[in-house]
Amino acid sequence: MVTTDLFGVAGDLPVPADYNGDGKADIALYRPSNGTWYLSTNPATNYGAVQFGTPGGGDKPVQGDYDDDGKADVAIFRPSEGTWYIRGSMAGIFAVAWGAAGDIAVPADYGGDGDREIAVFRNGTWYVNDATVLPPTLVDSTVQWGTTGDKPVPAAYVPEQ
Repeated sequence: MVTTDLFGVAGDLPVPADYNGDGKADIALYRPSNGTWYLSTNPATNYGAVQFGTPGGGDKPVQGDYDDDGKADVAIFRPSEGTWYIRGSMAGIFAVAWGAAGDIAVPADYGGDGDREIAVFRNGTWYVNDATVLPPTLVDSTVQWGTTGDKPVPAAYVPEQ
């Protein structure tokens, strides 16, 4: 069965993930122009909007399950300051300074425990926060894998703006 759903406007970024914990990816968009997330966890009955990000501020959406409750969390990485802002569905809103201006966000499950780790790539080096508590404490895992000018291929989808 093929279905279509008109959702979004020009300039929106797709941010699909399982926001309601039903095991299926939900249709979702991040609108950089106004810093708002538009989520469709059930297209027939439930469309919602969450303002989480700086309008036009260059925030990168980095959705994922950061608080280990089986639901994707709305999250942004602000590359201008190297800070992650996470709206955890269980842990609440918190910020983590992890990175530096210009870093590339590369969140993924690096520890194999099912949790999304905060991570950045800078000039051939991967900096992973291996924390297991939220908000994360700084538990650094650094791996040199690449050189200056390389582009990382993250395990998680982070849309380009």
